[in-house]
Amino acid sequence: MQTEHFRQAHDELLQAVGEISKLLTPADIQKDAAKVRSLLSRLAGKLLVHLQMEVSLRGAHATKQSPSH
Repeated sequence: MQTEHFRQAHDELLQAVGEISKLLTPADIQKDAAKVRSLLSRLAGKLLVHLQMEVSLRGAHATKQSPSH
């Protein structure tokens, strides 16, 4: 099974979380709340896509392993 795509997605998610973490001080949020909201929205989108890929992969993997009746 190819895992490189998932590893890359995990790296992108960690990078996004790191970027957001740096802006989670009250002063930064007050200064540029729109940027923080935008980064959180982008992270949520990436998470949804990634989770859908994992669910799809697990479903395909389970189908291949289930015995035929």
